[in-house]
Amino acid sequence: MDLRRSKRVHAQLPVIVQGKAADKTTFADPTRAIILSAHGCLITLSVSVSLGERLMGGRTEVGLCFKAAAPQFWGLDHPPPDWK
Repeated sequence: MDLRRSKRVHAQLPVIVQGKAADKTTFADPTRAIILSAHGCLITLSVSVSLGERLMGGRTEVGLCFKAAAPQFWGLDHPPPDWK
């Protein structure tokens, strides 16, 4: 049984992730969203990120969740029906 809130769409959509590291320095990482949904995405990052632990290495897959569903964010011509 699939408990996901919205269908996943495989993609190679360019995005730029911006943020602030633990040492307060800012970063910008041009990357790609590789899986999209109305509620977030899966991206790859080359910078280290942390949420309870530090991830390091070449590129790290990171799941992001929107605070609220945003099906129009991706600008897809034909989003899945459950994105509405």
